[in-house]
Amino acid sequence: MTFITHPSNSVKSLTLPQLKEIFAGNITNWKEVGGADAAIVAVTEASGGGIRTTLEEQLMDGRAVAQQARQVANGPQIPLIVKQLPGAIGSASAKHDLAGVVVLQTEEIIAQSLILVTKVNPNGSTTKVVEAAAQVAPR
Repeated sequence: MTFITHPSNSVKSLTLPQLKEIFAGNITNWKEVGGADAAIVAVTEASGGGIRTTLEEQLMDGRAVAQQARQVANGPQIPLIVKQLPGAIGSASAKHDLAGVVVLQTEEIIAQSLILVTKVNPNGSTTKVVEAAAQVAPR
């Protein structure tokens, strides 16, 4: 997961506690984190989506994102909205098209869990997929 802002934003890095407070709705102006005097608009995936679930579980300690966050139907829409909306911040998958937004620096990476399920013990090409996934994200 990566955190992104509008390209006009002067803030280039945030701590995880700052991000938590932004998505909780407690930090509402960029000047509170060293930026311009402008409202923060948090953009997030709708409840139940993978990015939103990871955000709430790993950053928010199980709490929900603030009600005033702007919700979009799916993850790929987040960068599209953020690049059009000065003051916006979003949580996005690193695999999404991030052209036109600024990726914020954080002190730690938040990674979405990957769960692989098979009907039977994996074999053949399925085994190769499981082994490759295990190398990237050990169990």
